[in-house]
Amino acid sequence: MPPEKYLLLSVRADYGGGPEHLLSLLRGLSGSRDFVVAAPLRQKYSGYFAKYARIFDLPVRRFSLKAFYALVKFVQTENITVIHSHGKGAGVYGRLLGWITGRPVIHTFHGFHYRHLPFLKRYFYLALERLLALRTEVLINVSASEQASCLQAGILNSRNNLVVPNGVVVPELWNNPLLRSAKKRTVLINVARHEPEKGVDGVLRIARELKEFCIDFELWLVGGGEQSTELREQAEADGLSAIVHFLGFRDDVPQLLQDADIFVSASHGEGMPLTLLEAMAAGLPSVASDVVGNCDVVENGETGFLFPLDQPAAAARFIAQLVNDPDLFTHCSRTAHTRALERYSIEVMCDRIDKVYASVTTNRNTRTN
Repeated sequence: MPPEKYLLLSVRADYGGGPEHLLSLLRGLSGSRDFVVAAPLRQKYSGYFAKYARIFDLPVRRFSLKAFYALVKFVQTENITVIHSHGKGAGVYGRLLGWITGRPVIHTFHGFHYRHLPFLKRYFYLALERLLALRTEVLINVSASEQASCLQAGILNSRNNLVVPNGVVVPELWNNPLLRSAKKRTVLINVARHEPEKGVDGVLRIARELKEFCIDFELWLVGGGEQSTELREQAEADGLSAIVHFLGFRDDVPQLLQDADIFVSASHGEGMPLTLLEAMAAGLPSVASDVVGNCDVVENGETGFLFPLDQPAAAARFIAQLVNDPDLFTHCSRTAHTRALERYSIEVMCDRIDKVYASVTTNRNTRTN
């Protein structure tokens, strides 16, 4: 019997949780499983992927019939055993590949966002997802709230779906941010692409509200994107230029989190936010919008606080509460690190995914024998 090969599919390899998730799977499982990756070349993560697997080039965030035809040939000639797609665009490639080639497909949602779409686009997108779900062996959600959203939309059934939370590197020992340095100014940090759904403009509104509490703070915005110029203009218009620092995309996010105090997110919706998990691993309390993904991770008064998305003043109050109450801050910091270690480590995630691979491979071998 030829060796089993697993094709990982993603239509982006730049910055974000999806590419980082793939890299974590490769690091954790490439010693025991043979992977091939289909993803855009000449992007940041493609070089990282290449350390663990061969790379098949895909167009960036768009469907190409030419690329799809080449993928069909590739899957057949390379005798791929299982296809594992990640995210919406890759899910189209993956499920169609499974249908054409007869290979079982695993699909992981990394955020399920459709409510913002115009009616017709929303209708056709959900219809497509329901159709593709019929060609999927296992559907994986990265959070329970994301799974509930998919069930409500009618694209899952109880037979073939499960939740496997994302995983991050978690230090064994907790390090209280209050004791890391002698700095007096509180450092808030947000790590996200500058796109509407990430709500970075909402983080600036929170900073504006926080000025009313007479707290000495600064805000680090890590990331970039289509809204960067607009966000800089918003910061200037709100009188925040002196305290808001636009750091761009960075490769040293773990160190930046070590140097910060509180993680802030005003995202409109997530799958399960990797940057929030990384913040927890670093022992940062989080103040985050009460939306899909965030609500699975943040526990009010235990690891941080959730606030209604349209109430930046509430977020500012929670930040002020953490800053002014060292005992509460320390409790949330310690608990955040403990939760990350117990529930959201890369080792836990990879073990769960490996069991899915084993089950799907066994079922395929049983059907073909």
